Amino acid sequence: MDHRPALHGAAALFVLLTLIYSTSIDIRATRGASITADEPFYLMTTESLIRDGNLDLRNQFRTRAYQAFFDHPLGLWTQSVPLEDGRVLSPHNVGLSVLLLPGFAIDGLVGAQVQLVLIAALTWALAYVLALRLTGARPWLVWGATALVALSATGYIYSSEIYPE
Repeated sequence: MDHRPALHGAAALFVLLTLIYSTSIDIRATRGASITADEPFYLMTTESLIRDGNLDLRNQFRTRAYQAFFDHPLGLWTQSVPLEDGRVLSPHNVGLSVLLLPGFAIDGLVGAQVQLVLIAALTWALAYVLALRLTGARPWLVWGATALVALSATGYIYSSEIYPE
């Protein structure tokens, strides 16, 4: 079986989506902030893992480390109360924070967003290969359908959002 159409199509889709998704990086989440909701808390955990080697966010709140990636004029609210031993932990699972270690270590918020864009584009490229193999349909038809879904508003906006969804 000739795998070239699948590989070429996947590579083309990856490059196209990476270029398009990259334009979502600079879109502001709200009028007041570049990121919002739970995004800063995932990044604070990533920051804590890099700087302190732990999940305790006390240092990040004390030094306002979040100001490097969270620019809301009112600052960052808290989502956690200190534990009995004084530690402050994020209420969110650490999986996404761990995943973002390479990108965040390289270039903070933008590095994490670029990493997510690459992961999203790769996911759709692999979805194309899977759909092509499962359906046996014409490559251009599967490629077009995959691109159409990948370029939906949801695919575009969430490609660089700091969320595990």
